Amino acid sequence: SSDDGTPTSDATATAATDASATPSDDATDDGGFTADPGGPSEDTTVHTAIETAIAQMDGSRAFDLEHEDDGNAYEIDVTDGTTVTEVRISSDGTSVQRTETDDLDGDDQRELEAATVEMAEAVDIALGEQGGLVTDVELDTENDVVIWEVQVRASDDVEHDVDIDAASGDVLKVDTDR
Repeated sequence: SSDDGTPTSDATATAATDASATPSDDATDDGGFTADPGGPSEDTTVHTAIETAIAQMDGSRAFDLEHEDDGNAYEIDVTDGTTVTEVRISSDGTSVQRTETDDLDGDDQRELEAATVEMAEAVDIALGEQGGLVTDVELDTENDVVIWEVQVRASDDVEHDVDIDAASGDVLKVDTDR
């Protein structure tokens, strides 16, 4: 796909459902955002959504996630190393609404090869730094280092960007958008 996420070749769209996934017990109407006054907030449905997307392709890895602004769905890109499938997942993370498959581009392939930290691990690391709702996760290269860029919206609606080294899991930077 191109830098803006649009397919670079003809893509095929298919509808699918995943009846094997079950909703998280602590998922809430606000997309899984729960606040724990004694500790950090956590986003419970993002893990379910990642697992549901990965289940659509044997041996796949997730490398890009967007929680749509209206909160009605996740769009998660997964790959088997040669193709990429964009999977649209329901807001509770349990059902597939549609899939679209394309070829994996060279930049994404190089970043995936360098990343030993998986997306779900990066989400956990980011939420350990800043609790809230995960709204975007992207594998990217910055200053020749492959990183996970995790965007978290705190309960006060302030956005926090957490950059995590995709090889070591070290937090490199936390920026706050005020």
